[in-house]
Amino acid sequence: MNRSPARRVRSRTTTLCSAAAIVALTLSACGTNGTGDSTNGTGGVGKVRAGARGTVAQLKTMAEVCGGKPITVAHIDGAQNSWRRVAHAELLDEAAKCPNITKVTYHNAQGDPSKMISEINAAVAKGVDVIVILPDSGDALLPTLRRAMQRGVAVVPWAVGTLGGTPAVDYVDAPTFDGVAMGRAWAEWMVKRLDGKGDIVFLGGTPGNPASLSEAEGIKQVLARHPGMRLLGDGPIDTNWDQAQAQKVMSGLLSKHAKIDGVIADSGLVSAGAIRAFVNAGRPLVPWSAGDINELACLYQEHKPKNENFELSTISSYTWIIRLALRKGVAAASGKPNDEPSVIEVPFTEDSTAGGDLAPKCKPDLPPDATLSAQLPTEKLAQLFTSGG
Repeated sequence: MNRSPARRVRSRTTTLCSAAAIVALTLSACGTNGTGDSTNGTGGVGKVRAGARGTVAQLKTMAEVCGGKPITVAHIDGAQNSWRRVAHAELLDEAAKCPNITKVTYHNAQGDPSKMISEINAAVAKGVDVIVILPDSGDALLPTLRRAMQRGVAVVPWAVGTLGGTPAVDYVDAPTFDGVAMGRAWAEWMVKRLDGKGDIVFLGGTPGNPASLSEAEGIKQVLARHPGMRLLGDGPIDTNWDQAQAQKVMSGLLSKHAKIDGVIADSGLVSAGAIRAFVNAGRPLVPWSAGDINELACLYQEHKPKNENFELSTISSYTWIIRLALRKGVAAASGKPNDEPSVIEVPFTEDSTAGGDLAPKCKPDLPPDATLSAQLPTEKLAQLFTSGG
């Protein structure tokens, strides 16, 4: 995940997505039945399944939830970077598949939690039907989200990792990645690479963010079964999902620890900065597992010939989950059923030890911070970065 507020050309991918269609329903009267369906107070029933776990294969299409009523969407983002820019493009691409979405607006809180609250309140006052939001402040935003729901807006937080509150009361649903499963997958790959013995670090994002914490939980679950493995720092090491800061952080870790046998990072962009710290320190590169990004694959191809132990695996950076968030909001607003899973097990997209279709993919014709696992055609990705989003 690459969600840093830092605005760098190679900073973590940016703008979330503006987005989806949501409720002409009176969600203030929302309740849930035993199946997790949400009911609005106008007599319509938006059967939006909440909280289920599943895989990419279980995701559906916008056509199944589009409905017939006009819908306006506000995409409220906590900050701006390249990962969020790709996500916003995915949201717009998905919204274009529903002719009834008449307007999508984008709002950037610029890393300020109080500004995010103001943006939510302003969108509600303007009468939007759906709010798609990446709540960087986590549970602290729940009262504001709940008030928006009570005003009849379908609120769909996404990609938060873990979020408290109650679906159909505080929000329609909270589509996200399975952070614990992701951490387990990274750690299991690392254990295999190191034959169960080694000291590793985990580079996370902003301090206390729920995504990095959930991933760290999964990593620790795996390492607990392998006493020969040790997590230096005992949890996510903060980088603010910023490449320059990640390079400084890794430089400090390399000065402190004579031996670092492997690196896990929840951001491909962060990984690129950390790899440069290894190179500048003259330290050999080690097995690496992270989120995918074009620059990381290119760095692997550049440095692998001189670093025998350097192997790379990446898990999709899941910008496409915002499409699911939009569909959930549109379903709620249109009174359509949606039984797609909410917590998605995100797959590996690259693994240098497996080869074949999983071989690391460097595309020199695309910008370094392009997210290659995005569900956007190559030409749209290229246009997105060329035009500045």
